[in-house]
Amino acid sequence: MIAYEDINKKLPELLDQLLQQEKHPIATLTKAKIETVLDSKLPVAGVYLISEGEGDIPVYVGRSRTLAQRIGTDHRATQRTQATLAYKLTTLNIPGITCMISARQYMYQNYKVRILPIEDVYTRTIFEVYASMKLETKHNSFLEH
Repeated sequence: MIAYEDINKKLPELLDQLLQQEKHPIATLTKAKIETVLDSKLPVAGVYLISEGEGDIPVYVGRSRTLAQRIGTDHRATQRTQATLAYKLTTLNIPGITCMISARQYMYQNYKVRILPIEDVYTRTIFEVYASMKLETKHNSFLEH
């Protein structure tokens, strides 16, 4: 196991690496496309950043042990249990978003994604919180259920 202190030292560098990753329109990021981007058909774990609009405003940081599945399938779905970010958009009174389908369309038109593979689960977990706090993402919530 990696020591917390070692992870903590790496956080600023990891954030720089994430911000330097290529931005992909979420509309194009199917599971197969992400497997191509990651150069692997095997599950790849990591952290991803969703940003909005021409201003590239960070709105959400997520993590997954299977990036291609999470981004390429779940974030593109219209079921509330899979597409939690799309569901959140339906609750925010954004003009034109009336249901999961219109929320997904909004995401397709406005969101880009950066992907950073990170194998260690502890590093992913701590980095997700760190990145969302540093970037002041508006759609992350770490409230307990």
